[in-house]
Amino acid sequence: MSQDTYQLLDLIIAFLSVLTTAIIAWVLFDAGKKSEKQNYSNELKNLWTQIDSTVLSNDLLLFEADKMIHPNKIGDSIEVKRRRWICYMLQNAIAITQTGITKKLIPDEQNVQKSLDKTLSTLAKNPEYKEVSEYCHEKELKEKCDAIV
Repeated sequence: MSQDTYQLLDLIIAFLSVLTTAIIAWVLFDAGKKSEKQNYSNELKNLWTQIDSTVLSNDLLLFEADKMIHPNKIGDSIEVKRRRWICYMLQNAIAITQTGITKKLIPDEQNVQKSLDKTLSTLAKNPEYKEVSEYCHEKELKEKCDAIV
């Protein structure tokens, strides 16, 4: 082989090395962002679970939390407020499950989706749940709930 051939091979190897390094860096960066988003989502879900547990453990906290979210329903009984908060908890559980299905984090996602749709169709017929669904921030779930008569 001539000197020019060796230089060309060195150049190709150097180029492939830089390209490989760039691809690995991009893959690691992308995986890190996805992991960061998932961790954030998990922490947010854990926070809501703690809030739900705390609020439902104390009638005064439940009264005050409900008053902030529903100031026009201060006169509702504590049982109505508790049922309304349970609807929020169910909505969060459904949203978490839907996110897991959408992001392919749940095994057997087709059966889980069927079960989730059935649960949502039952819940959406409940006037208390239907009202709470207006506060749902997941567009797809809100639309499904609105479509159920």
